[in-house]
Amino acid sequence: MTYLLDRHIDLYAGLSVRPVGSRTRLIVAVGLVALALVAILATQHFQLSPVSSVSISGMKANCTTLIEDSTKGPVTVGSGTILFGCNSRTGWPPTGLACPGGCPSAYPVFNVSQTGDYTPIFNLPHYYTGLFVAGTDGCSPATLGSPPSQLTNGTRMQLSGSDSSPSLYYYCASYASVGSNGATLITFTISWRSGSTLFTQTFPSVRVQAQPPPSGFGGCGAASLDSVTPATPVNGVLEFECVDSAGPYAAFSVSVAGYYTPTFTLPQYYAGLSITPIADTVSNCTMLSSGNPAFTPLTNSTQAYLNSNPSAGGYYYCANYADVPGSGGTLQGFTVSWSSGSTLILAQTIPTVTVPAKTSAVSVVRGIDNGLYYSTLAGSWSGWKSLGGTTAGPAVFCSGGGASLYMSLRSLDNSSIYLRSYSNGAWSAWMNLPGGTTTEPACAVMNGTLHLLIRALDYGLYYNSLNLGSGIWSGWKPLNGTLLSSPALAASPGLNRLDVVVQGASGAIWHRALINGVWSQSWDPPPTGGSTADIPGISSDGLSLHLVVRGADNGLWYSALNFTSSVWSSWVSLGGTTGVKPSLATDSAGAVHLFVVGVYGRILILTSW
Repeated sequence: MTYLLDRHIDLYAGLSVRPVGSRTRLIVAVGLVALALVAILATQHFQLSPVSSVSISGMKANCTTLIEDSTKGPVTVGSGTILFGCNSRTGWPPTGLACPGGCPSAYPVFNVSQTGDYTPIFNLPHYYTGLFVAGTDGCSPATLGSPPSQLTNGTRMQLSGSDSSPSLYYYCASYASVGSNGATLITFTISWRSGSTLFTQTFPSVRVQAQPPPSGFGGCGAASLDSVTPATPVNGVLEFECVDSAGPYAAFSVSVAGYYTPTFTLPQYYAGLSITPIADTVSNCTMLSSGNPAFTPLTNSTQAYLNSNPSAGGYYYCANYADVPGSGGTLQGFTVSWSSGSTLILAQTIPTVTVPAKTSAVSVVRGIDNGLYYSTLAGSWSGWKSLGGTTAGPAVFCSGGGASLYMSLRSLDNSSIYLRSYSNGAWSAWMNLPGGTTTEPACAVMNGTLHLLIRALDYGLYYNSLNLGSGIWSGWKPLNGTLLSSPALAASPGLNRLDVVVQGASGAIWHRALINGVWSQSWDPPPTGGSTADIPGISSDGLSLHLVVRGADNGLWYSALNFTSSVWSSWVSLGGTTGVKPSLATDSAGAVHLFVVGVYGRILILTSW
């Protein structure tokens, strides 16, 4: 058993505790007066504030998670001592409390109101050499102060105190052998037992910053890719930083502003290298944070003026790449060396990065839980992943080309309209549109505009459009008519033309076109007598609008509108029957493909007729 005595203990030999109300030998000549003053100060300065705590018999923790008190000296490479306390509180330290060298700003970690034996349980991580408890004199008290007392794991020690004058304590932790590149002192816990009860407190991880060389430069030897900028197909921007057991931090730091020279050779596919003084959850390499400085482009063997930036923590690398094959590729690693004058001060390796293959197809399905799931094809199909949200029907991809793939749907409330886009391997956030629909929307992307058609709650047809550059919607416009089902939409970007075909109230088929931003004056029907029992299937090859419908006899019927003559062809039977709507698609070569579900549930594809 260890007793806490008023004696010196070597600080670097272990861990110790020290009471705030340590005894002081008084000179006899002024003994009575001084004793009275001490009693008054103890009453005024050591009265505990009414805060929540965790306690065992005679001992109370003032917090469960500790903090580093940086006011008691910087944490530097080599060796040193760190004072740990609780978050500061109003009224601490109390006025008049004498602390040689200054009182800690942190609140004491625990107090003892009953003298007794208490057992600490802890395991010191790498770099730590000892743990101590100390009073308000801190970890390095003046000559007349009481030194910290060392703790030994699993060994009882007697701590004294009373209800009227509880003793208050801080932790002091000594460390050693931290190299010039710095290190992270990882978190650990200490538990105190008295009989069968205990409380536990957690020490935070502490970052020991690297020792800047005389030039004012410091950083890790090997950089890592930041997770907020994963490699995307074909082209993109990557952010590189340093990482250790405590997490990421700046690739390098500058404590002395001045001119420094980077030397590097960019491998194949890399288009440029820059540095940024800010790193956010959204990378500053790809989205400049408001109020923060722009990134600085680097040129091989050309001086760059770098400001000292202790508040930002240092600089991060931004590397642009382009023209990686759609099948994927590898960005080879390289080295960036920094020099001041003719002196090399830092060399850092940028890791090799694999660029994934370009996604050639995306599939979205509604699961049995009404949730949305997607899979991508990039050489092979990925596993199913959740898109979040629920839907009352299938998701609808917008026809037409562009850098992004857009999808619309009707939510599970059977009316709300949502949009989402997929680009370069990533999905955007959901976009909710005002208005409501009773069926699945129809949409198409053409020449920088997303066109959207819905059957509204009144069964009428309405049109809206989104300028993809400005992000502004045109607003809903009625197109008149009454629909039995969702509209069908086809885009012809080369003609700046949009065609819509609907199933009217009586099952009749009607057509209307938007050409150069102007809708045709009225609805026109395909060949006389045409009707359908379902949503029409349409597609444009740039020359004609191809139309396939399921007739009243469940047979498949085909007609086409010639864009030059504006004349519909006669109906042609394609043979066969189906119980569901047909689907048409035009490939990049201009060939039109028909997809149907046969009477036995098989998927049939027709490419010529």
